[in-house]
Amino acid sequence: MCAGIVLAGGRSSRMGTPKAALEWHGSTLLRRTVGIMARATNGPVVVVRAPGQDLPELPAGTLVADDPREGKGPVQGIAAGLAALSGRADVAFVSSTDMPFLHPAFIRRVLGAVEESEGTDVALPIARGTASRWPPRTASRSRKPPSAWSRRTGCGPRSSSRSARWKRWMTPR
Repeated sequence: MCAGIVLAGGRSSRMGTPKAALEWHGSTLLRRTVGIMARATNGPVVVVRAPGQDLPELPAGTLVADDPREGKGPVQGIAAGLAALSGRADVAFVSSTDMPFLHPAFIRRVLGAVEESEGTDVALPIARGTASRWPPRTASRSRKPPSAWSRRTGCGPRSSSRSARWKRWMTPR
């Protein structure tokens, strides 16, 4: 089963207002991203937020998880999302909330890359010869248990460079 994780807990310090609540063609960025992800997956979609963060209205059935350690970056949010999906999905597509042009076909392709390749932990999309930055704005994460993910990343500030070293990577073409 394929699930989705939307990271919504960022501070939006450069934006000055929470990105999740920004209007986009009659909806919010967060609601749009969750809806697109729900159409592309056959499992639950979980939104990871900062502790106590208010969220705009979400589609019915959306799960909400609190990031237990605010301010630790997207890797911590990914770990919280994987923990919320434990036992509910084999693979998860991960995206930030500010992806208004995300498309269901793209999500399905990235998820398929992990499912089709034995031993692949992460599929990191490449566009014009350049991989998405790590931690990714979009990526697909495999079946490894969240506890292993948390242990290996350290889930602390700027821990992402450490996590990149232990992964077996493949990039969908």
